[in-house]
Amino acid sequence: MSGTTCGGEQASGAAAIWALEIAGRLTLTVRDTRWDNDERDVVLREEPGMPEMPFELAQLHGRERAGIAPLPPDEQRIMVYIAVPQAGARPKRKKTFTDSELFEVFDPELQALVLEAEGSRISPRDYDYDYDNYGRPKRYEYIIGFHDEDRATPVAAYVATRVMPTLRHLDWI
Repeated sequence: MSGTTCGGEQASGAAAIWALEIAGRLTLTVRDTRWDNDERDVVLREEPGMPEMPFELAQLHGRERAGIAPLPPDEQRIMVYIAVPQAGARPKRKKTFTDSELFEVFDPELQALVLEAEGSRISPRDYDYDYDNYGRPKRYEYIIGFHDEDRATPVAAYVATRVMPTLRHLDWI
């Protein structure tokens, strides 16, 4: 395949396709693309012949792409940016959280889904995180880190941060 990367470059790449089945509703397609220029991203793709869907869900297709960046020495990361549904508009992105806000978004069920693979983790992006004062109201950006060879964690993280808020908003789950 060929297309435009998150970095804005034209490139060729290979995509792994994942199916997200929503019981009694429809199946969504998530594409994890590794580009030839070493970029990688995950996005919800609308496939030909998909049934009509609520506006808020349709706004995610092809638009809420998540870039995946390297973490030395042999890891990668996806940012914890939550796609917050907006009535009649594209979702807003919530990028910073207090500790308690983060774990409201990542309830135990989502944590288990995202952190299933060995070595995957949710952690602050910044190195100045004050571990001695966990729970303080300071806001941070968070990442989900995982090993290079881990194929499932970035897709699970994408679904948890970009798709699940809309599915919950629609009362589909």
